[in-house]
Amino acid sequence: MPRSAAATAAASAAAATNPPGRFHAQLQGGGLDTLLDTDDFGCWEALVAATLGHHRSELRDAREPFKARFRSGRIGGFSLLHIQGRGRLRLSREQRQHSVLWLPLHGMTQERVNGTTWLAEPGTGLLFHPGDAMEGDTSEELEGISILLPQGFQPPALAPASPLLAAGPQPQRVLAAARQLAAAAAQRPEGADHAADRLSQALWDWWQAQGQPLERERITSRRRRHTVAEARQWMLPRLQERFSV
Repeated sequence: MPRSAAATAAASAAAATNPPGRFHAQLQGGGLDTLLDTDDFGCWEALVAATLGHHRSELRDAREPFKARFRSGRIGGFSLLHIQGRGRLRLSREQRQHSVLWLPLHGMTQERVNGTTWLAEPGTGLLFHPGDAMEGDTSEELEGISILLPQGFQPPALAPASPLLAAGPQPQRVLAAARQLAAAAAQRPEGADHAADRLSQALWDWWQAQGQPLERERITSRRRRHTVAEARQWMLPRLQERFSV
């Protein structure tokens, strides 16, 4: 699976500096409308069909309890969906007119995008573009943010081939801006629309950086030890958590 140890450490550090409890509380604001709150897989399937069009979906274990809650909002040309669910799913579909940025907040998704498999977990993200063929599997419990980019907001020719945002300052800036946009959409503070501008700029900076000459980042032994310590601190309380993919 194409995921490096550096990406794992970066995701752990990002989660340590962005407490999930605080962000989750921000997402409960009144700026998001509830689209679905059900334990009926058929209702979930009907909403997904209306949203995605042609697709295939299935519960991987019908004996497991199923639960789904969707809340939606819009800010500065971006639409977003706060997804919470229980029950392992497999979903096959083709991305339509818009690019979509997916940020898992709890649990994991394994996505096969155009034949290559990627793992997305808290602290990382996946960016899908129109025409991408995808097949995804979810963990038993899942929470995340799906952000629909404005139509026509597409990367230049030198955009990164990898859909995974994980290690590195540019991808982490995109992920931070995406979380800020989601919180702004839910809370609607004064000047909330500026969050859309910040995400747009972060995406363009990330895409344009792909055309620049690569410079090897020097990592000191002290910084390496600090990163490993942060990763261990993040992992220790989660070692006993039950999860499945």
